[in-house]
Order: sequence, then C-alpha cells, then structure tokens
Amino acid sequence: MIVKRIIKRLLPPGTAGFRVAQAAGRFLHILPPATSMDGAYEEWIKDSEPQFWEAQYSFTYEPLISIVVPVFNAPDYYLLPMVYSITNQKYQNWELILVNASTDSSCRKLTEDCAEIDSRIKVVDLEKNGGIAYNTNQGLAACTGEYVALLDHDDLFAPHALAEVVAVLQGSPAKRPQFIY
Repeated sequence: MIVKRIIKRLLPPGTAGFRVAQAAGRFLHILPPATSMDGAYEEWIKDSEPQFWEAQYSFTYEPLISIVVPVFNAPDYYLLPMVYSITNQKYQNWELILVNASTDSSCRKLTEDCAEIDSRIKVVDLEKNGGIAYNTNQGLAACTGEYVALLDHDDLFAPHALAEVVAVLQGSPAKRPQFIY
C-alpha cells in the first residue's frame, strides 16, 4: 500500500510516467490496478511546474549517461520509486546500473524484476557486499556512457534532472565540463 501512495505522489495520475509505473507495478505483482483521481493534483503540477510538462529541450549533443546505484537489501518502497524516477526522465539516453550485493533474496529478485521494466536497466550481481565504495566501483566498470551519475537506492531524480545536465553539456567539446554537480 505504501508503494501505491509513493507512486501516486511521485507520478501524478494521467501522466505517461504514472501509466508506466502502474503497468510495472502490476507486472511485478506489487500493486493492484491503480484508480484514477479527479485530476486536480495533475492540474496543479501543470500550473506550478510547467517546465516539467512542456517539451523545451532540443539538443545537438546527446551523450549516454550511466547511472550507478549500489543496492544492498533495499526495500521496494525505496528502490521502485528510484527506478521510476529514472525511467520517467525527459532525457532518454541513459542506462541504469543496479549493483546488487544484497543478502536478501527478495531484494535480489526485485532488482532482476526491475531489469524487466526497461531494457536500459542492467543488474550487476555481486557475490558479497564489499561496501559502498567497492560496490560502486563494480558498477562503474559496467558503465558504457560518456558521463556517470551516482545515485543511492533511496534517492529520486526530478523528471528533468538529466535534461538539465545535458543542457549544460551543449556547445563546443573543448568547453564541456568534465564534472557537474
């Protein structure tokens, strides 16, 4: 039930992101079919944060961004909203690397199920937990992107986060930053 509330809060009903989350939740057998709301919250978001809903980005340079997430016994109510916050990005040229060092079999199954949500989600299974630095380094070794973003399993990206990063990378290659915070 808590996952359903989180998804409704992060992904307003009626949006494409909400429909993706709803389908994924049903696929993973963790959510009953979601019900529609009256749309008042969706309208408030559109009025308050129009930049999230309008196509305002046009890029000439679209690098692949690898997002590395170390996972150790992450509860579904953290992991799934994090995954959905990535799959619902305005900028779509990304890969998500879930580095799973979990000892909990249900968390291992959940990360495998997440890889079924989107083909850009990859799972690196570790036999043992080497700590956050070691686990992150294993994820970095699996990256194929030009840029890397680091994320914890309980963090969320705003829908425009990657697009804002790519906007900073536009222009002359000689002037592109190597690090963005």
